Amino acid sequence: MKLIAGYFMMLLLSGCGTLGDVVQTGREANDTAVDAAIFTLCEGASVGSIRREFGARANDWEALCDDGFSILDMESLTR
Repeated sequence: MKLIAGYFMMLLLSGCGTLGDVVQTGREANDTAVDAAIFTLCEGASVGSIRREFGARANDWEALCDDGFSILDMESLTR
């Protein structure tokens, strides 16, 4: 019920916009949020923080953020 009320309020507040416009805006906002999350995960986090958070699944992170070289292997070269 709350979801329906939320959609109704969005429709009322959108002025002359159609439901399709509301859906498109929501879709764009979600795409932007995913892009920001991937950027933060792949570019903003240190390898150490990724290893602490994901442990054995750090290779999954590497597959998601792969840019042609293994940053997890590169870290071992700097020790």
